[in-house]
Amino acid sequence: MAGRGLSASAREEEAGRSHAMSLKIQFTKVADKPDTPIGPHGETALHLAAQNGDHAMAREILGAGAAVHVVDQHNNTPVIYASLRGDAEMLALLLRQDSSGIRHGGNSGTALHAAVESGSIDAAATVLEFGADIDAINGGDATPLHIAVMRRNLLMAGYLLSRGADVNAGGTSRETPLHLAATQGNMEMLKLLFAHGAASGLQLQTKMKKFTALECAIDQGHEDAAHYLVLQGALPGLVDEGGKTALHLAAERRSPGLVRMLVEEGFADVNKRGEGCTVTPLHTALYAADLATVREMVRLGADTMEKDAKGRTPLHIAAWTGQLDVVKFCVEELPEAEHTPRSYANALYEAVFYEHTGVAHYLLASGKADPNLAYGAGERVLNAAILQTDSKIVDELLAAGANPVAPDGRGRTPLSLAVGRKNLRLAKLLVARGAEVNTACSEGSTPLFEAVANNDRDMVEFLLEAGANPLQRNKEDCTPCQFAQVENLESLVPVLKKAESDYVIKKTPQKKQALSP
Repeated sequence: MAGRGLSASAREEEAGRSHAMSLKIQFTKVADKPDTPIGPHGETALHLAAQNGDHAMAREILGAGAAVHVVDQHNNTPVIYASLRGDAEMLALLLRQDSSGIRHGGNSGTALHAAVESGSIDAAATVLEFGADIDAINGGDATPLHIAVMRRNLLMAGYLLSRGADVNAGGTSRETPLHLAATQGNMEMLKLLFAHGAASGLQLQTKMKKFTALECAIDQGHEDAAHYLVLQGALPGLVDEGGKTALHLAAERRSPGLVRMLVEEGFADVNKRGEGCTVTPLHTALYAADLATVREMVRLGADTMEKDAKGRTPLHIAAWTGQLDVVKFCVEELPEAEHTPRSYANALYEAVFYEHTGVAHYLLASGKADPNLAYGAGERVLNAAILQTDSKIVDELLAAGANPVAPDGRGRTPLSLAVGRKNLRLAKLLVARGAEVNTACSEGSTPLFEAVANNDRDMVEFLLEAGANPLQRNKEDCTPCQFAQVENLESLVPVLKKAESDYVIKKTPQKKQALSP
């Protein structure tokens, strides 16, 4: 069988000869009209010769009068295909015939973009010799220099710069080669760009995120590149589209080393936030849950009293996000003057509400958090624990003095919430600690009504045993039994009727038995 036993290079040569033969046969059919498309995507014979690197066939086709800059369905010319191959000899052959369309841009950009993509400096030099625009922008908003940087091709980038490429070209996106090199953390490329004048574009910001090269490096965690850019004069105080500075980004990256470098060597303002930004760099470090960065920012002078957009202090944020190590740092290492009873209480509420039990245990054990201070619009930490059905925290809160009777801002008592959650254990615990079984919430319903509405017979029986009044009416002037009848809760009706009867008997004064004469 043809080709069996041949080496890879031999098979490649055989395939090349086969393509050449096929192209020659196809071309003979259209030789009198050499620009007739014969390829599957509208390619002419010259396109195919350029794609295959068939110099002899290209000469024959050109001799028949073929157009050098005719386009196929991809808007590419034979010159662009030769450039993509990095075929300097083919390029010279084509462009000596006709260089008038050298600046045409196909789907891959211009011939120079394609030559740079190929990595061939000879191809790039050839198209430049015939008048290619060294700063042309392709459909991806990139110049040839951008492509060289993206491909990490230091030699190509150096060649283009030596030929006068604009080191700070940014296109409509305003993303310069320096931004790209910083994003890659490519130290050699950064040094090359600065050697050719990139310093003048050091503070340029991209259109979308408004990132400088420094922010690009930090955003990708390239600490060496960020340090180098600061040494070159990058300003860490410029703000991006969200009003954040380079310090915010360093905090997001959980990098205390970057934070220290930006403040101590870049003279960044540790508390700066731009217009529209609701958080300081310290808040950002707290959101990132990184004690090392938080500690470093505090050491560098971060304002630990500053609140975020929702009025949360560092202690509050740490409790909300469940960072026990940061909570301990705030409580034990920040000056006591920076905390108030309210801040401790708020932190406790957030820890309980978001089920960060370790933080809640710590704050209660510290003795600094008052479990009876209301949060926000009257929310109670004991109620939050009941809603989370965390019986251990409920026990701890009650042991710490939480009021088992106090209603929240919506008039809900701890007992009414426990009943609503069908948590008999918590209901019994609260009643044992003094919760009043007949206290109605702001909507007029007692815990007994809640239990009936839940069709919770065990809870109903417990509340009745604990002294719940079966004749107490709600805002609709219904007793619990009447409510059960309306809702067709037939299993509860006999229990409630008996309770009503027993309650009447219990409350009716007994006549004294007459003395016998």
